[in-house]
Amino acid sequence: MDTPTVLIISDEADFSRRITARWQMERNVPAFTLLSGDLWPRFAVDVFDVAIVGQLRRDLLSVVLEPLHSTSQPIFCVCHDAGTAQLVHERWPRISILRPSEHWLETLVLAGSEAVHRSRAETRARAAESSCATLERQATRAATCSRCATT
Repeated sequence: MDTPTVLIISDEADFSRRITARWQMERNVPAFTLLSGDLWPRFAVDVFDVAIVGQLRRDLLSVVLEPLHSTSQPIFCVCHDAGTAQLVHERWPRISILRPSEHWLETLVLAGSEAVHRSRAETRARAAESSCATLERQATRAATCSRCATT
């Protein structure tokens, strides 16, 4: 199975660097796609397992969060001020909000790791269900063909 991907979008270069450096200390390290808010519209929205959004210009917040919110992937938004946190909570309720505090980076990596694990498990479950349905159809066809051959 391919490596899980964490999408990090922020206008603050140090934000991405801190997250990736901290995640490197974990046992399972995903691939990272790092984007600034200005590059976001050129990126395919469905090619990540977890998204993390950091500091963005106010005019880019909707441009980035709206398409992310429409996916089924987990999204974390690190909001530095209460106004932004409230806006994200009201407009995009599915997005998990983190406020920078003493241990926010550890919390983010732990929650992100669990979200990656869950996303991959759900992908495997969907593939197994699809495979099972295919095998059931094939078994039904085979049983029908064998009954036809004996009559």
